[in-house]
Amino acid sequence: MTLGLLFSTTFVVLNSSEPLALDSLSEVRILQKSTALENNINKLKTKSGTGIEMFYDPVRDEAGSTNGEPYNQADREWVETCLILYDLYRQLGGEKLNNRILFQQKEDLFLIALENTQSAWHETPDLALIDFFQKLLNQSVVLSPMVFNSDPTKTVSPAKLNLQSRISSLVNPLHLPNKLAFGEVVTLMLPNSDIAITAPQLRIRDYRSDLEGLSATITPAEVSKPGRQFVYGFSAKRKFRPVSKQIVTITDYSNNRRSTYGVSNKNPKRREYLHKGLTNRIKNSGGAKRFKILLPSSTHLHIRSEGPTDLIGFLTDSKGKVISIDDDSGLGYNFALQAKLTSGNYVLTVKHCCAGTGPFKLKIDKKLIN
Repeated sequence: MTLGLLFSTTFVVLNSSEPLALDSLSEVRILQKSTALENNINKLKTKSGTGIEMFYDPVRDEAGSTNGEPYNQADREWVETCLILYDLYRQLGGEKLNNRILFQQKEDLFLIALENTQSAWHETPDLALIDFFQKLLNQSVVLSPMVFNSDPTKTVSPAKLNLQSRISSLVNPLHLPNKLAFGEVVTLMLPNSDIAITAPQLRIRDYRSDLEGLSATITPAEVSKPGRQFVYGFSAKRKFRPVSKQIVTITDYSNNRRSTYGVSNKNPKRREYLHKGLTNRIKNSGGAKRFKILLPSSTHLHIRSEGPTDLIGFLTDSKGKVISIDDDSGLGYNFALQAKLTSGNYVLTVKHCCAGTGPFKLKIDKKLIN
């Protein structure tokens, strides 16, 4: 799937749900810019930027390096490619942004983000651009209702489902299934393995052995940087060579929460306490929602999700140790977690399995353990 096909699909969805009334000239311009975007991406894959942070101010129509540092041709071409994407978003009817857009490219890593918002590094320009395009659609008052369904009780049209699945599959392709930001955890299965060994950028929080192999819970190390890392499984039956391998992509810097791309944490969001009938929404691709759970006494806890998207639930204790994980035990790709817990504080993390977005509802049942 290419970016050009993604834009053509987006145009079909928008035009079928609420006609945009674009004239033939506008349609031609959209096609031309889609072609230019594809051409620029192919050139970028053979060049390397300096890693200097660049910016574009939509209000003042100004661009350059954030701190006045020198940049090279690859840095400039990355900015120009991203601005073609922004121009396409505007052609489709999206509102002008008030925040500056920030760009970085170095080695095999690409980043595009709105200033003072969370984002992530990607290993190809395609992934970075598609991730940003989805964020543009999400924050748009005009385009978001046409593309994404905000009410879990309403039926989503086949065209919208098609677009959402295409975006999800592009943002998180099969060859990069595990993405981790600072503070997040992922549990990996290493078949036929007795022990797990990770790269220095990763840390093993916990692991469990069974007849099929090893289940290891992984998190970014205290000091790590974006990029692809490996987790290897070794067995006593084979010396010197791993019997299994998993790939993990770290999406941000863990030793500097602001990083170099303008992420602000001056007003971090507080975790909401979990309550019955809670409704929420994952707005950003690869994002997560976390909820506090306070249990005054020993409890048998049962949490189910409801919604149109494929959700995963992670239940952890106050120290971050994973207690239970579930993906599809509920109805329609929703999760259903069950755990017998002692009194204390716990955290429920809700994520989309394929870096997608969408609304969800949580149902909670509690039974005291005598």
